[in-house]
Amino acid sequence: MSHTSSAVSTGTFYSAGSSTAVASLTAMDEIQSIAQHVETKTNYLMRLKDGIENMPLVHQIEILRLLHAKHTQINENKNGVFVNISKLNNDLLKELYDYMTYVIKQEKQLNEIEEQKQSLTKEFFDNKTHKDNT
Repeated sequence: MSHTSSAVSTGTFYSAGSSTAVASLTAMDEIQSIAQHVETKTNYLMRLKDGIENMPLVHQIEILRLLHAKHTQINENKNGVFVNISKLNNDLLKELYDYMTYVIKQEKQLNEIEEQKQSLTKEFFDNKTHKDNT
């Protein structure tokens, strides 16, 4: 009859005479790592989906052109156009994400320019009209 001893040291289980416990902990670590990867990719895909859905139509059409050029399966019905983005390769996902961030950045810059334009118009032209009337 063999006697095995065990001890806990810095969160790791050690078993004298058997590597089964260590191997199962390694497998658990791998499963946890895979689960974290799946959760990260799921969050990434959800952000991408939400971003594309919230884009103006002109940019959504450009996304469809890009997908069509890459021979992606696109399904369409009376409710809209659908793409299973979970089946897209990582390069295409990155390309879509880069396009989405480009559009968001571009719209932000255009809004800032429009705000500056309105501020200058108010400052120089609205005040001039007010001064001319007095």
